Amino acid sequence: MKYNGSMKFSELISAGQTVAVIGGGGKTGLIEKLETALHEAGRPALVSVTTRLGREQLPHLARVEAGSPDEALAAAERAARGERLLLAGPFKPDNLTLNKFSGLPPAWFPLVRRALGPELSILVEADGSAGRPLKIHRAGEPAPPPGADRLIAVLGLSVLVRPWVGSVHRAADLPLLCPPGELPEENAPLRPAQVAAVLGAGWRGLRPDLIFLNQADLLKSESERSLGRDLMARLGSAGWPLLAGSLRDGCLGPEIR
Repeated sequence: MKYNGSMKFSELISAGQTVAVIGGGGKTGLIEKLETALHEAGRPALVSVTTRLGREQLPHLARVEAGSPDEALAAAERAARGERLLLAGPFKPDNLTLNKFSGLPPAWFPLVRRALGPELSILVEADGSAGRPLKIHRAGEPAPPPGADRLIAVLGLSVLVRPWVGSVHRAADLPLLCPPGELPEENAPLRPAQVAAVLGAGWRGLRPDLIFLNQADLLKSESERSLGRDLMARLGSAGWPLLAGSLRDGCLGPEIR
């Protein structure tokens, strides 16, 4: 695998931004990279969630399950003092059974934003994809918080080299987006045109500021890398801002080589 990994993760965010991360194939991993890069650069950030998040995720952060706006504000004040925090929503009885945190209520985000001040960023996981690299959205999805300054969509490039049935969240909806006769066999990966069609169907009226094509390290051969370049070309021609890279390798840049 070869790709241009010339950029730093901290370059993706300006001070004081609220950044929502959506899609599939590396949302939590991207938030972890962003939070760590900002911390190392002396630019602390609060991590939060609007959907459910696995309790095993982001173990390096202290966890707060805010049961009220006052508890959310208290957590924001801790973050403003430099503590590295994951701020989730109120505890619910099924959280332990599902091993999940619940999302912070949308109405609380403006309060948290004000408490943090103008310099601290908020990184928000605002979507769920059941661990799949590509998601087909339905009504009410994704769920960025009010006042989000930036929307970053993640796509896992493994969808180009692995069977699509296990790679697409809401795979049952895929026939609605593919022309008749163009749906691949169940054990075949999607082609770049089909992936572009799913992304082109949109995020329910939202337009990401950036699409990050993760898992470039899984494109092992030149023919597989050419699929990645084909997808980048299709998305680029549609006007989407793009970066490619590998969260596993800690690299990102403007192209796959």
